[in-house]
Amino acid sequence: MGYTIKLAIFIIARESLVLAIWHSAHFQRKKIMDLIQSMLRVSHILPKTKSNKMDVLFYACLISIYLYPVFVASMMVGLLSNYEAKQYEYIAMFGVVAETAPHASALVIHLMYNFYLLTLPLLVSFLYVFICFHLSRMIAHMNSVLQKCGSLEKASHVFQESMKLFFVIEKLENAMSICVFFVVALNLALSFTSFAYSLGYYDMSTSASSGVLSWFLSNQISFIFIVWTASSVVNESKKLKITFQLVLINLELSDQISILFLQKVNMFDSISLTGWKMFEFSKGLILSATGVILTYGLLVLQTDNYISRRTPRINKG
Repeated sequence: MGYTIKLAIFIIARESLVLAIWHSAHFQRKKIMDLIQSMLRVSHILPKTKSNKMDVLFYACLISIYLYPVFVASMMVGLLSNYEAKQYEYIAMFGVVAETAPHASALVIHLMYNFYLLTLPLLVSFLYVFICFHLSRMIAHMNSVLQKCGSLEKASHVFQESMKLFFVIEKLENAMSICVFFVVALNLALSFTSFAYSLGYYDMSTSASSGVLSWFLSNQISFIFIVWTASSVVNESKKLKITFQLVLINLELSDQISILFLQKVNMFDSISLTGWKMFEFSKGLILSATGVILTYGLLVLQTDNYISRRTPRINKG
């Protein structure tokens, strides 16, 4: 009974987080569209390259997001025996079991569920990572241009272009921090569940096991890329501020102009990317989250008796 309650709590928490992602994305849709338009307006800052590798990578990632749920659903159904397919159909369809092609019904159900569970969280992650990646490239490009500046006029131009980027970063924070918070929460929840399952806490079928591991893989990749790219934006902004300070010293400007410019540059310190203002993204967050999952997971799992309990099955008769 205790196992069933805990499994139900996990399922409810997981579904609640997915619903929160859907609702937050819908609630923030206008801000997200404005963010995309702002990104297009500053796209001229990107360094010019003749290679189309980025375009190929963009479309490949976008297509893979839609194909991944199909792959996961097909794998889960492929590992079901005929009896297990009927059992799954019996549970999912509230006691209704088709006599023919139970795998086809199970595939449809798995496809619908995996699209619901994976598609939007991965799309939110992809959009956030894509924007952060290009923002960090733009800021790094501004940094390299600034290092070659030999006059106050050129430095002022770089400053104006940089301010456009920082306004986009602010829009990114306002538009997507809520969505990303729930995505990260879902990522960590599934990570904890996968860890618990690996220790034998959940006794599942091979099909369910493959689904859990597939969800864990996609969500871990999502989490790592979100944290990595967001922290890169903040780090590049700090580097740009330091470069501005060094350039101002080398230009040998008057004290009044230098102080005025330095005051403007100090605005860069306010740049941050967070998850709904609850935590800031830094590369150390990856290790911190992993440590919390391992520590808390072991403490929780040690309180249970590890008696094998399986999901209730229908009678073969």
